[in-house]
Amino acid sequence: MKPKLCVASAIGSGIWTLLFAVSLPVFAQGDPARWFDAQTAAARKPGTVVRVDLIGDSTQTDNAGYGRGFCANLKPAVDCVNMARGGASTRTYRELGMWDRALETKPDYMVIQFGHNDAVTPVPLPRQVALPDYIENLKRFVTEARAAGITPVLVTPLTRRYFESDGKIHSDLTAYCDAMRGVAHDMDVPLIELQDESIAYLDKIGEAEGAKLGITKKDTDGKTIPDKTHLNWQGSYIFGRMVAVDLGKAVPRLKKYVRSSPAVLPAAGVKAMRIFNGGPATIVLVGDSTVATEGGWGPGFCADLAANVTCVDDALNGRSSKSFIDEGAWAKALARHGDYYLFQFGHNDEKPDPARHTDPDTTYAANLRRYINDVKAIGGIPVIVSPLARRTFKDGKPSNDDLKLYADAAQRVAEQENVTFINLLAMSNALLSHMTQEQADGFDAVGHADQRAENGKAQIDRTHLDEAGKKVFGRMIADNIVRTCVELGPDVIGVPAADSHPALFLVGDSIMHTGTGDGSTGPWGWGSEIIPMFDPTRIHVVNDGLGGRSSRGYIQEGAWQKVVDQLQPGDWVILQFGHNDAANSQNYPDRTTLKGDGDETEQTESPVTHQMETIHSYGWYLRQYVADAKAKGAEVIICSPPPRNQWLEGHVIRGLDGYASWAADAARKSGARFIDLNTITADKYDALGQQATHADFFDSQHSVKAGAKLNAESVVAGLRGLADCPLARDLPAPVH
Repeated sequence: MKPKLCVASAIGSGIWTLLFAVSLPVFAQGDPARWFDAQTAAARKPGTVVRVDLIGDSTQTDNAGYGRGFCANLKPAVDCVNMARGGASTRTYRELGMWDRALETKPDYMVIQFGHNDAVTPVPLPRQVALPDYIENLKRFVTEARAAGITPVLVTPLTRRYFESDGKIHSDLTAYCDAMRGVAHDMDVPLIELQDESIAYLDKIGEAEGAKLGITKKDTDGKTIPDKTHLNWQGSYIFGRMVAVDLGKAVPRLKKYVRSSPAVLPAAGVKAMRIFNGGPATIVLVGDSTVATEGGWGPGFCADLAANVTCVDDALNGRSSKSFIDEGAWAKALARHGDYYLFQFGHNDEKPDPARHTDPDTTYAANLRRYINDVKAIGGIPVIVSPLARRTFKDGKPSNDDLKLYADAAQRVAEQENVTFINLLAMSNALLSHMTQEQADGFDAVGHADQRAENGKAQIDRTHLDEAGKKVFGRMIADNIVRTCVELGPDVIGVPAADSHPALFLVGDSIMHTGTGDGSTGPWGWGSEIIPMFDPTRIHVVNDGLGGRSSRGYIQEGAWQKVVDQLQPGDWVILQFGHNDAANSQNYPDRTTLKGDGDETEQTESPVTHQMETIHSYGWYLRQYVADAKAKGAEVIICSPPPRNQWLEGHVIRGLDGYASWAADAARKSGARFIDLNTITADKYDALGQQATHADFFDSQHSVKAGAKLNAESVVAGLRGLADCPLARDLPAPVH
């Protein structure tokens, strides 16, 4: 029987998005990656006499902003280059290196629009910028552009379509628009008043018609609702026309380069709008066995699509990008005349036999370009997907260095050809890296033909997928394709928040965190052992414990803030600190907290920052965790620290120097739930006896895997003992 997996929230959960976002570049909606070569960045299209760059956020991009409509409304003599970046603010556009890249394109004009991501919200994000800094950032852009011989043009942000009961737009960007107007006035910069003009236009046509210009997103019930910020093709051509005409007014010498009449949607735009409005679409999947129906993600992906989409899985076992063409399979797939083609190869391209082998940078890349060009020739949209990660672990992490060579080559081709790229290798690696080998093996297929042929019946199949794996990785593809092929948004079935499952974050020290080795000869934390004890169809468990941290150190190093940033209403946190709080202050001055649970403080110089720091009590820090989590709508359970392997007169020593009782007091004062892990585990040790208990420990404090499992079982027992604790319902029914 395969172990249970904590992957439930990978299906539709915001927590899943955060899990892989930290592991790979995530481009905001409507922002496909584009190839950039500094050596050729300044080269212009033949026949053009002026270059204009778009500098801004997702509302300027081609796929979800007015970028494509803007460029379409300029005459062929203009080289229109879209350098906008989804999710960017005036701060992050520079931090991501996009500003330096834009300067390297050496445009004559820069059309600059920021504000949507700069605006500070009640729950602040790292990209946000307070008004004074926003002003300074804009001024710096203007100054540096002029120093490079470029004429900057500022654009007040496109309005969000926030209609209120009076039937009018009420903008949330007023302050930032005023700030941009001030910079334009003070520095004598041409200004395009898109905010006011877009509000006037939307007020005139009304909310219902305004919604038809945007894309969609999912609400907490999984229903498709209007996205009130981003644009579809039709919206892009309407607002892009506004910006183009206004550019000619703001910079009169550019007026002659603006088309005299509005540009009309090209065939691709007409198709996209037909699909966006519910028209039929055909998606064809092409690849190897990790895409195919028997053991690939294809069936899971197709199951996530609405009924008006025909999803055809033409992937075949054992094929490479070469053999799929040579055997005629590609010609058959192309004959379907699909609207979208998703390609994923790599697993068999690295095989040594001449019929399948390709080199990542030469023959493999050339084959991908053939697929792209063939699809474009029939009016289809190509999407490149990097290989699915194998689930063979090395040093506690999935090992896929060989596949990464093909993934990197696929990404380069996609960027050079300006087509959508889904980095499945990076995303699947990120998910697996939060698991153990045993947990990842819960995705393994049984009896797949390719696996039998290549490795024999006795081998574990860590390449192909069971039914759960098909759903998880299929959902991964579905949720990511709509980031650039935004017209498919209504065609991806949403998952209600109630079905996307809460997350449980384990926060603590090395007693919780997974240790080294295989757990039999090295220290091992109970966090990894408790994960498979939860029902994966109900909750996703993340072990964020860190060795050597105290309740103070975990906050001081920023580890707690990373957890807080991920918390969603309905999530849970289990806290367990104490062993490092009790550390000798002379040996570990960066860990120690004051004894007790009171409000007393002590001033000391931090050995880390060398700044004066206020140290609080152990209980005070625990109460701070609870307050922070509750502010995000999450619930907290405090565990007292388990006992050390220290005995007196035949009984294990309890209380951990008072930290167990202080943990209980902190839980009572903060309103958190409490599990007396110290007592529950101590009772088990006393029942086992001193000699038998010794086998559960690596040293006097840390457990080996068997002891970690005992501690995990103690936590589960404590959860079952809590009155009216919803988290206990996420545990499988006890076996009697």
